[in-house]
Amino acid sequence: MIVALVGTSHLPFQRLIIAVSQLKNDSGLDCIVQHGHSSLDGTDLEGFDFCPNDELLALMSKSQLIVCQAGFGSMFDAIKSGKRVIVIPRKIDFGETDAEQDSLARHYADLGLVELCDDPGQLTNFYKTHKKKIAPIRAKNIALVKDLLAEFID
Repeated sequence: MIVALVGTSHLPFQRLIIAVSQLKNDSGLDCIVQHGHSSLDGTDLEGFDFCPNDELLALMSKSQLIVCQAGFGSMFDAIKSGKRVIVIPRKIDFGETDAEQDSLARHYADLGLVELCDDPGQLTNFYKTHKKKIAPIRAKNIALVKDLLAEFID
């Protein structure tokens, strides 16, 4: 099962929704989407806007893949799950964010904590071609993630 997260931004992230819908259709995997202020109209996706964090963590624990925006909270929870994580940064140029998400996403990808798919239109291809190259992150890396986050918060 794929769990997709757009986070809590007041801005929609339709490029991620469309990419996940395509991935669901191409992979045959079930999918549930936390869509926030984005719309699932015109897709065959099912999901919810928001839910308590403990429910979201339980859902992620049942997934085999998490696709999420590159926001701080979404990535942290996804990494903590120990599942395969593909992040797609929101872009200011597309009106998807007020703050740049590329730096943190790239930093986590360089450390091997997540896989970075910069172009949502390439998500299905990215999923297929990188499928066996990256092992899921294990819980032992949580201390590393906390240290990295502290660098960005200070």
